[in-house]
Amino acid sequence: LRPFIRDCIVFPVLGSRPHCNEISGSDLDGDLYWVYWGTDLIVKNIIPPLAYTAASKKTVPEVTPELIINHILNTMDDQTSGIICSTHSVIADKDPDGTKSKDCKYLAKLFPRAIDSVKTGEEINMEMVKELREKWCGSYPTWMMKEDKSIYKSESINGYLFNKAQDLTINRRDYNFMHVKYDKMNQDTRIKIQTEDDKRQLFGNRKRCGLSIQLIRIPRYLNSLKHMSLSRKKYRILLFTCLLTVIIICCVLFQ
Repeated sequence: LRPFIRDCIVFPVLGSRPHCNEISGSDLDGDLYWVYWGTDLIVKNIIPPLAYTAASKKTVPEVTPELIINHILNTMDDQTSGIICSTHSVIADKDPDGTKSKDCKYLAKLFPRAIDSVKTGEEINMEMVKELREKWCGSYPTWMMKEDKSIYKSESINGYLFNKAQDLTINRRDYNFMHVKYDKMNQDTRIKIQTEDDKRQLFGNRKRCGLSIQLIRIPRYLNSLKHMSLSRKKYRILLFTCLLTVIIICCVLFQ
């Protein structure tokens, strides 16, 4: 089938458990996958996948407007999955056992439940996560780009790739986005790295990574303003007011 299928991932239907579920508990509802056709990166050690047990959906006797509004506001203001993800990244970088450590496995099992909590209504207990943050998150690796936190130079593979990427730029003219035959895919879509002379001609003495960091800081600073200027309660009221305003405008426009 390989020569006839393009831009498609085929999972087997046989076996005790779907492969997609073995990959971080994926359920094919918009999940993204990365496919690597090269031969330089080869997985030698196969580690059994974690068991991702889905939480049962929460039921309510009656769906009321107040319940819907609270659900929307809680969803918009929910940072649970982000906190779990960043904590997992720090522990994986610092712990000698990496992602195979006990703490990382705990967070890896908790993360898909936090993602699905919007659909299931499950309230994630963050007490253990808070303890792990206090234990591990006193500083962050440079590749996480936490400019407002204490950082350290990471010796992990992520740190190595991040440091290398800071000095590289991609020449888009050498990247072919057109569909090609499978046997020529690697050859025709190879990304060529520019030389130092090319970079100086395009960017002068500025590093591209420095520009990227400045752009990344903007939404992060905007996100922090809401916590500095307004309390949590006032922020929720503001969100509700904005949401109500949008609903009223839509009703007026589409009458």
